[in-house]
Amino acid sequence: MGGLAVLITAAIAYTILHVGRVDHGFKQLIELASLILLFEIGMIDDIRHLPVGWRLIIQIQIAIALAIAGNVFRPFAWNWLNYALTIIGIVVCINAINLLDIMDGLAGGISLFTIAGLSYTFVERNVQSLYPIIGIVIIIALIPFLISNFSRPPNKSFLGDSGSTMLGLLIAILFINSAQTSINQAGVGAALVFISMPLFEIFFVSTMRLLQKRNPLKGSPDHFPLRLLKLVKKPYIAILIIYGWCMMILAGGIVILHAPTAFKVISAVIIAILFWGTWIRLARVKIDR
Repeated sequence: MGGLAVLITAAIAYTILHVGRVDHGFKQLIELASLILLFEIGMIDDIRHLPVGWRLIIQIQIAIALAIAGNVFRPFAWNWLNYALTIIGIVVCINAINLLDIMDGLAGGISLFTIAGLSYTFVERNVQSLYPIIGIVIIIALIPFLISNFSRPPNKSFLGDSGSTMLGLLIAILFINSAQTSINQAGVGAALVFISMPLFEIFFVSTMRLLQKRNPLKGSPDHFPLRLLKLVKKPYIAILIIYGWCMMILAGGIVILHAPTAFKVISAVIIAILFWGTWIRLARVKIDR
């Protein structure tokens, strides 16, 4: 039930910030309703283990509703392609954070760094929007959860599917609205960098399973954090290493927003090398199926 605190915080923020903003009322209502619905579905899944197909159908419906309400990532000239990419992207984000919910403090910590970066994109551009405020409020809610999550075993709070999928959806909403308010490619590039860690996990897992001719939707202990754990042996060391990567990614995204073009390119190359080297090394780690 660790995600319940995040949901309540988000609901309060949406409700308070919604007052006096009739121009975005429908969009915000759909966003809040989607977060609540996804939390409820995740809670049912935590208890009864819903089939993957059913969860995907619901997630796609939520993504379609959000796109119709105005949450659309528009990198292309063709609207149909933008809508398709948005729907796929939302579902990917939802499941990326869910896949990372495999070690104490992992999904919540990565979400904290990701949301911090996305919130900064609004603040840096001085955008008058409720989204950076919601991002900051969610960060404040995640900090005590992480403290509780890192407490001595037995831990009493976990995100579960209800919390992790909801955080994934929040990240998708923040990313799309950050991209919509960007005035140049650097803003979109930085937002992509900030969400790169969750994206890396889902593409790493899916690719490794496909290469081994296994169903990418079927769970197995081949996540990159679990492979890293096999190398370093101790969970807290693996978590600290991943947090270090997140800090580098956060710094790299900020450089892309502010630095001259040469430094933007250098930052992007360093981040790409980080992920490529991580992929190559962890792909060699043998796992127990």
